[in-house]
Amino acid sequence: GEIVFIAVGTPPDEDGSADLRYVLEVARTIGRHLARPAIVVDKSTVPVGTADKVRATIAAELAARGESI
Repeated sequence: GEIVFIAVGTPPDEDGSADLRYVLEVARTIGRHLARPAIVVDKSTVPVGTADKVRATIAAELAARGESI
């Protein structure tokens, strides 16, 4: 797709912060399978700065495949 939504739960972690493991797992999956440029939308309730983590996670998976953003 041209637009990919990440819309998963972000349950509170033990310290009350958002648990981003599901968001970042989806980002890894996107990076493993992305075949062309796409817009990735974080639809989950996440803290400021999560988009940077998602982008870095996707970029790392693309790099592992020899691709880049």
